[in-house]
Amino acid sequence: RLMRDGLLDRGWVSFGGFQRESEGGKLTRSRVVQELCVLRGFADDAAGLTPLLDRLEAMGPVLFGLEPGNEDGFQRKLALTADALPEYADSWFSVVVETEMSASVRRVTEKPLKPLLNLHPFLVIGNPESLKLLRGYGFETFSEVFDERYDEEPDARRRFDMVYDQVVRLCALDEAELARLTAKVSEVLSFNACWGL
Repeated sequence: RLMRDGLLDRGWVSFGGFQRESEGGKLTRSRVVQELCVLRGFADDAAGLTPLLDRLEAMGPVLFGLEPGNEDGFQRKLALTADALPEYADSWFSVVVETEMSASVRRVTEKPLKPLLNLHPFLVIGNPESLKLLRGYGFETFSEVFDERYDEEPDARRRFDMVYDQVVRLCALDEAELARLTAKVSEVLSFNACWGL
């Protein structure tokens, strides 16, 4: 959707690339489309966005902390496990894409820790109550920046749309407004980083 809506160049996007079909993994292009088609409520996105996959695939792997053309296994592993990444200093907020969007499981992975430790407000595309779970671990979230009602939405498509609407809203703001919003939560950002460490 970021590509479709002309927002891909508005920030940093991490994408591990597609696996080759011959590898038969979960992240082959055809498997991603198939999974999107069967994910309740996302069939229209699968149909509408599939033509953009050529462009996405042409980008190749784009991982924070990994220089383009340096995608060997060791360098890729270093990038995936890096804590401090320069992309955070060059952006205003993060969208954490979790492993799943199930309504029946209440969990988060390690993925929200990167923005938490890098002083970044963030949204989560994942299971409902992800933010609630993080608050239960002692972290604070960012209701002063984002409409966090998405966290309570049980329907995956509706939850996704609510997060995406926030991304579109924030991408429309100018640098001064984004700086003001970040300054508003500076104490929360510092607290989260210290608590996480």
